[in-house]
Amino acid sequence: MRLINRNEHVVDNVVQSQFEMYRNGTVVGVARYQMRGDRIVFMLCQTTPACSRLERRSFYLAAVRDAHHRHLRIDITSRSMAEELRVPRAERELSLTV
Repeated sequence: MRLINRNEHVVDNVVQSQFEMYRNGTVVGVARYQMRGDRIVFMLCQTTPACSRLERRSFYLAAVRDAHHRHLRIDITSRSMAEELRVPRAERELSLTV
């Protein structure tokens, strides 16, 4: 696991192909992805009801920023992530530059 964001306790669990957000040692958010060459596809993103909207948005942004820093093309097919990050419907399955 790679630590992505120390403040939000976000890690990239490459074995499970998902970003995870922890609170008090418990997973409270998951952003599952698939790698396709130089592209990362975010397929399923969710947080527990205990997470605030700000925490959820920070978590999703941390995952997207990490992909951007790794120079990956980004596809967001997760409706939850797309809506939280306000990605227009027409662009959700297109490559995004963040």
